[in-house]
Amino acid sequence: VLATPRIDGGAGTLLRIEAEQVRLQGVAGVTPGAPQAGSASFEAIARGAAAAPARIEFGDGALALDGFSNSRFTASGPAGGEVRFAGRGSLAASGSVAMEAARVVTGDGNRFAVTVVDRFDAVSTGTASTARAGFGGRLSIEAAGIGVSSAIALPSGQLWLTATGPQGLVLDAGSNVSVAGAQATIGSRTVAADAGSAHLVATVGDVNLRAGARLDASAADGQTRAGDLLISAQGGRVTVDGTLAATSARGSLGPSGAIEIDARTLEAPGALLQRASQAGDLERLTMRQRAGDLQVTGASSQQDIASAGHVALTADAGDLSIGPGRLTSSGVAG
Repeated sequence: VLATPRIDGGAGTLLRIEAEQVRLQGVAGVTPGAPQAGSASFEAIARGAAAAPARIEFGDGALALDGFSNSRFTASGPAGGEVRFAGRGSLAASGSVAMEAARVVTGDGNRFAVTVVDRFDAVSTGTASTARAGFGGRLSIEAAGIGVSSAIALPSGQLWLTATGPQGLVLDAGSNVSVAGAQATIGSRTVAADAGSAHLVATVGDVNLRAGARLDASAADGQTRAGDLLISAQGGRVTVDGTLAATSARGSLGPSGAIEIDARTLEAPGALLQRASQAGDLERLTMRQRAGDLQVTGASSQQDIASAGHVALTADAGDLSIGPGRLTSSGVAG
């Protein structure tokens, strides 16, 4: 365990920590200043053991990585590995950050914020730990550019991925970002919670879900609700070639969950709208394009381009055309 508000790197140096498990945390009541750029490198490596998963764990308090051009956190071992945000705290880093593990999770109900000056990458390596992912956690990651090829698992949680630079945000093939509903055993009872929400935001760049990527806010069972998926690139383009999931099996309880897509331009908007509609029995489906004409089409006039409790399409600065194909809205508002 390393408890400190700040880790400083000297010019051109390499600082390395290696153990079966690594825990980093701040100091109660101490808030470090913003990290400054530098040329040092930082590595934290959890190698695990035969019966213990490799784990990089972040605990309570604020921690700054100062003077580093790159920081790498690796958790991979014979019993699997993970990066776990297990406290209520924050991590601020100069340079770029790579978290190399099969999955990223939180602890139960934890709230954690990561702020990176340059790039943040969640890179898949090894196999995932079988330890239960935390229930109802909140995780915010903000960086100039964000890439994800691993799993980010926040059952019934809330996730914000915000890319502030032109590099944008990419979910690569094999990534699985999930805020799906979860079940938990309390005493002798098993209870289920609604799915959470995932916000994928690029403020000036693009958001790209590549083929083989998955973004999931499905319900835990037929009595709980699907969650919300929000994808925004107000200054760029949204492309979705991966899978969107917000499934539920509520039957007479009605639709649940929402998908909201907001971009300067949309790649293949008709196909995107269909892909979003097929994610589940949605309560709300909205799509907004801020520049140019918006045209959504299906294969035929008898085909649903989109179906949800409430469907809304908006073209801020151009014409909106629909068809061939239908928009089906089952909500009272239509």
